[in-house]
Amino acid sequence: MYGFLKIEINSIGFKLLQKEKKLHQKQKVKKR
Repeated sequence: MYGFLKIEINSIGFKLLQKEKKLHQKQKVKKR
C-alpha cells in the first residue's frame, strides 16, 4: 500500500516537472 502511494506521488511529481520544463522552454522562446 505504501509503496503504491510512493509510486503515485513520484509519477505526479514527474508530470509536474515535465510541465515546468515545457513552460520554461516557452518562456525562453518568448524572450528571444
